Amino acid sequence: MIAAGTPDATLMSLVRAIVTNDSGAAWRLLAATPTLAHAQFAQGATRQAAKAYYLHEIEHYLYAGDTALHMAAAARSLSTTPSTACPTREGGTRARKPRPLPTLSKWALIQTPPTPAA
Repeated sequence: MIAAGTPDATLMSLVRAIVTNDSGAAWRLLAATPTLAHAQFAQGATRQAAKAYYLHEIEHYLYAGDTALHMAAAARSLSTTPSTACPTREGGTRARKPRPLPTLSKWALIQTPPTPAA
């Protein structure tokens, strides 16, 4: 279980916003706590404690070491992925103007690779 008031609880709030496609909440959390852009979960799903770390919205478990970006990729939620925030070594972020993904990158994220001809 994720204890309230812990770094994992704050990070879980961001992940919940991402997997439910609540971009407004995701950006507010990142603005309030920029270090969430690169924060990792200290704990995650285990055989003994799996339910607390299961994200029903995306049918995916969250594991220790996962980041919000991992969960955004699992959710394929590109509109709420904190891709326009560039983490810095100091723990802050440098805002960049959002740019659309190139067509090839979009294709690579949503398509399965072609199977080789027999």
